[in-house]
Amino acid sequence: EKLDPPESPSARWGCMLSTRAGVTGILMVCCLVLAYSFAFNRRKKFNRFWYTHHALLVMLILLCIHGSGQLLESLQTVYWVIGPLVLYAIPRCWRETPLSKAEIVRMEVKRGDVVELRLKKFKYYEWMNKAGMYGVLNVPEVSRTEWHPFTISSAPSDDYIEFNFRRVGRWTGSVHDLLESKADDSEPSGIRDAPTVKIEGPIGASSQGFSRYSVIVLVGAGIGVTPMISVLKQLLADPGKVRRCFFYWTVRDRDSFLWFTSLMDEIFDHDEKHLLQIRHFLTSVKYDDRDLGAVLLHHATRAHHRRTNVDLLLGQQIHHQ
Repeated sequence: EKLDPPESPSARWGCMLSTRAGVTGILMVCCLVLAYSFAFNRRKKFNRFWYTHHALLVMLILLCIHGSGQLLESLQTVYWVIGPLVLYAIPRCWRETPLSKAEIVRMEVKRGDVVELRLKKFKYYEWMNKAGMYGVLNVPEVSRTEWHPFTISSAPSDDYIEFNFRRVGRWTGSVHDLLESKADDSEPSGIRDAPTVKIEGPIGASSQGFSRYSVIVLVGAGIGVTPMISVLKQLLADPGKVRRCFFYWTVRDRDSFLWFTSLMDEIFDHDEKHLLQIRHFLTSVKYDDRDLGAVLLHHATRAHHRRTNVDLLLGQQIHHQ
């Protein structure tokens, strides 16, 4: 028998709100609006974006209820949603267990508000971790609920997990201040009363597929070079199929070159086959061929590097342009 829909808008709303599908449908739309309204300003208001984005989990639960009335066909949504929800819940539950806590084995505050943090390596990292992956860090002393992703700077062959991050926001600034206040050179780890650090990962990234190619090009800017650092360390330990690697790193100031000085010196000492071709670019210095001083300095640095393999400006065994 054909049923005529109500004519008045109020009657239509009443009819829709009287059904389970109507109520859950409206709530799902509200969840989508709430989650995506803060996505456009997530860099400045990351916490709002993070917390409101969890409304999508509520939307998935409502989606399972939405079809329980079986208006069109039998309920199937739960069979499609339950698997991804379980996979999502496993690492979230892992975060709250003591297994996620990592011991700080070394901490160093570098120039340019950069922190080098080395953590004790978990056993499962030995077979899961690959160069270019990243992990998610949490420092409960700063915030129990905030987890932030950072690229793993260490190579899979290292016996520690290393992160390098720079003060760029409220959370990284708070962690930087906390670690700097606890820095102690007399301690072997470089820190006293080390705070608790939790880690989730390793998590895959696009840069980990470099080992399938014979020639690769790595490009990094500022502290964003951390995934490339992991790849460079791995190439020094085991180049695999890679026969040539071109690495380009651009920075704004001279002190940034000091972040990974030991690695650059190690490359110079052990890369006997010249597998790695490294070029550094200092973008705050503008080269003008009409400036006699800049031209003379440019030729002097190149000539000094050819004779001594030491950069004239940086005093290191690297070359910049």
